[in-house]
Amino acid sequence: MSVSNIKFGTFKQLISVLLSALMMFSVMIKDGKLGKVELVVTSEVTTESEKIGLEIRSYSLKEIDYSEEYTIEVKKDGEWEHIERGPIEDIALVPSPMFLQSSNVSVDIRYLPGGKLEAGEYRITKRIRVGRGSGFEPYTAYFTVTEVPVQ
Repeated sequence: MSVSNIKFGTFKQLISVLLSALMMFSVMIKDGKLGKVELVVTSEVTTESEKIGLEIRSYSLKEIDYSEEYTIEVKKDGEWEHIERGPIEDIALVPSPMFLQSSNVSVDIRYLPGGKLEAGEYRITKRIRVGRGSGFEPYTAYFTVTEVPVQ
C-alpha cells in the first residue's frame, strides 16, 4: 500500500466523521436536545418485572454525575403518591463527557414494598448534575406498568 493511499483513506475517514458529526448536531438542534440530558425508561415494565431499565442520555459536552438514588411515584386518583423503598447503596457514577453519551441503569423493584409494582401509571425521578458548576436537578421519566395475564 502506498503512502498516498493511506493519506487518501484517512482523509475520507475524517470527512465521513465530520459529516456524521454535523448530521448529529443538526438533528439535536432540530429536536431541541443540544446541551440537554434525558432520563428514559428503556424496558417494558409489568406486574412481574424485577427491574426497571433506565437510560440517562446526555446531549452535552459536560460531565454528568448521578447516583443510584431514585424516587418512584404511582398515580392514584389523579395525584402522585410516593412509594417507600428499602435501603439501597448510593454510588456515584461519572460518565465521560461527550455528545450522545448514555448510561444504562436498572432499578431493582424487589426493594419496593411487596417486591412488585401493581398495574398503573408511574414516574421515576433521579437527581443528575450536568457540569461541575451546577447542582443536582431532578430528571423524571414516566412509564406504565401492565398486568401480566394469568396463564
